[in-house]
This record gives sequence, structure tokens and C-alpha cells, in this order.
Amino acid sequence: MTSELSFGGISIPGFFLYALLALSAESMVFSGAGGFSRALRAARKPGLLRWNTLFVTFFCVCSVCAAQLLGPLASGLPRPMVARSVLFLCTDALLYLGAAAAVRKISPSLWKKAGGALSSGALNTLVLSMPFLQEALSMDFLSSLGYALGTGAAFWLASVLLHSALQICSHKDVPRAYRGLPAALIYAGLICLAFCGFSGGRFF
Repeated sequence: MTSELSFGGISIPGFFLYALLALSAESMVFSGAGGFSRALRAARKPGLLRWNTLFVTFFCVCSVCAAQLLGPLASGLPRPMVARSVLFLCTDALLYLGAAAAVRKISPSLWKKAGGALSSGALNTLVLSMPFLQEALSMDFLSSLGYALGTGAAFWLASVLLHSALQICSHKDVPRAYRGLPAALIYAGLICLAFCGFSGGRFF
């Protein structure tokens, strides 16, 4: 894929193009289902939403940087696909340990409040998929950074929409069998269908 898009004679850099792509047509949260369960958990704890979003975005960016630095190394090892997976998992684990140690040292109160959000962000499917999406979509480094930031924005949007859905679907007018989570999942499924439509893919 190209790193620039010309629209009305105006060239849009790949950074912004892929950020928009991650938020819309190629959204892993809405159309690829990656990270959906984490977004749902974040929606049920609105007080931690900003921290969940911040940590997911931070680890997505770190994952892209790790792929840029370690990708060539993995290509030279036996069974490159397996080596890449193990290498990126180990890197993600080290990043989490470093970030956790820094947060605990700098702000114990923040660690007590949002430590669970930090681990959730590091282990998110969105984060673990970044290096492989970078290769599959043939993105350069700046485009990958844009995609990582757009993915963080998509996670925030999904969490906000799901939080709103949980509130609406818990109303007493909703039939008891569907009240709460079941109705919210139907609501989310309809949104996912809409985003799949943006991607131009087929449902069946």
C-alpha cells in the first residue's frame, strides 16, 4: 500500500492516512474483533477509561518500535514466524515489567489505582498484533505509528460506545432476558457490521 493518498490535489501523509484507517475501515476493535473483550472490560470501569486508553496506545507504539528494531533480527533466525512471535512476546513482557516498575516507583497511588489497566494494556490483542499488521499492510515506520495511534483512538471510541450501551441496555424497559450485557452485545454486533461495511468486505 502507498504511504500517501492524493485527495483533490492535496497529498495526505501516510501517518494520518493509516491513523484514519485504523479508526475506521480497518478498525481491529470493530471489524477485526481484536481487543474487543478488553474494550468491554474498560467500558465497565469508566473511571479507568483514560488509563486503559493511554496504556493500550503506549504499548501499541512500543510494539511498532520493537518491530522496526527487531524485525530484521527475527528474519535471520530459524523459523522466522515462530521467532518473531517469541521475540515480540518477550519484548512486550519486558516493556510491561519496565513500565510497571517505573509507575510503582514514581507514583504508588497511580499503581494502586490503575495497575490492572497497565497489565491489560500490555496484553491487549491490539498490541500483540501490531508487528504482524505492520508487515501485512506493508507500512513504513511513520505509517505504523499513525496506525498505532489510530488503534488507540478506536479502543477509546469502542469503550465509550460500549459504556453508553451498557447503561441504555440496563434500563427496566429492556426485557429481563436481554437486559444488560446480552443487549449490549447485540448493540455492539450491529456497530461491528457497520464498520465491516466501511471496509468493503463480504459478511458471508
